[in-house]
Amino acid sequence: MGLGEVGIMGDFTPVESWSKGGQDLSGANEIVTSYIEHRKILGQSTTGINLLTGGVGGDNAQDRTIWIEMQDWLETYCVFFLDTENGPLKGDKTDFIYFSKASWQAAAGLNVSTKSGGSFRRKSIMSNPFDYDYILPADIRGYWCFEDLQKGFSMLKATRWNTVWEPDGEKRSGDAAHSTDCNQARLDQSTAWSGATWKSDSGASVYRAYGRKGFNDYGHYAFSAVREHKKIWIRMGASEFGAMCDVYYRANYNLAHTFLDMDGVGVNDGEYVKVASGASVVAGGDTLLDSPATLLGLNEDANPVALSGLGCPITGEQVYEIYFTSPSFTVAYWDFTYN
Repeated sequence: MGLGEVGIMGDFTPVESWSKGGQDLSGANEIVTSYIEHRKILGQSTTGINLLTGGVGGDNAQDRTIWIEMQDWLETYCVFFLDTENGPLKGDKTDFIYFSKASWQAAAGLNVSTKSGGSFRRKSIMSNPFDYDYILPADIRGYWCFEDLQKGFSMLKATRWNTVWEPDGEKRSGDAAHSTDCNQARLDQSTAWSGATWKSDSGASVYRAYGRKGFNDYGHYAFSAVREHKKIWIRMGASEFGAMCDVYYRANYNLAHTFLDMDGVGVNDGEYVKVASGASVVAGGDTLLDSPATLLGLNEDANPVALSGLGCPITGEQVYEIYFTSPSFTVAYWDFTYN
C-alpha cells in the first residue's frame, strides 16, 4: 500500500515512486533531511547526523542504526509538536493541544500502541504478516519502513512560538468631569469620547476596552472609557526556517471588574482567540502585523460605555472590561523541506 492510497500528502517522494525501491538513496535521504530539520526546530543538536551515502558498512543506506534512531525519536518527541488534527486549541479554547504518542499515531495512520517501537511495521520473512516494533538487523528493508517514517514526520507540522508586540502603542480615553446629575454625566462622557483622539502610550495594552460608571460619597456621578492597542511582531530570530503563522491571544480582565466581550470578538474570559492567520515569516526574519483589534475588524471608534450598556441610575461603581494578555502565542507551521 503506497502513501497515495492512505491519503498522506506532502513533499516526500512516495515510496512507490522511488527508482530503486527500498535501496533508493535519494528517497531515503529525504527522510533523514526531515529528521535533521525537525530536531533543529526543537533546538536539538544534529552533530553526527549526516545524509546517507552508498557503499557498505557504517553510516550508509543499508545500515539499520539511523532508522531505529528516527523511529525512537518520533515516538519520544512527537509530544513536543502541536496536535493540528484535533486542535491546535482544546475544545474549551483555554489552552493548546500537543500530540500524545497515541494521538500522533492515530493521526499519522500508524499502529496505535504503547509499546516502544510499536508504531512501526516490520517483517523478517516476506510471507509473514506485519509485526510492530523497531526495525531489527535481520529485517527486510521494505517499503513499509519508509512509508511509516514519512507518515510520522508529515504529521509533525507545527510548534508554538512566542509573539511580541511594539514597545509603544496608542490609547484613547473618554472621561468627563463629575456631575451631580447622572444623565448629564452620561452625556458629558459621550461628548468627551466623540472628541477624543488616539495618542501614543508606551504603557498601552496590546488590546483593551474598558467602560466604567461610578458614584462617589460626594454625590457625584461619572462615566469613563478607555481603549488601547499595540501592533504585533512575529520574530523568527535565529531560526533557520520560515513559517506560516497563526497568532493567538488570550482574553482576560481585571478581577476587580466584570468581563464583557463588548466588541463582539466571540471569546469568553480565559479563552484564546486567533487574531491573525497565515502570516508568512522568512527564516531569521521579522513580520509586523497590525493590532489585534484591527486584525479582527473591531470598531475601535465605538464608545465602550455605550457598548457596555452603562447608564443611570448609579448606586455604586460598575466596570466592564476585555483585554488580551500574556501568554500570547504564534502557532508556526514550519517550512520543512519535506513533509
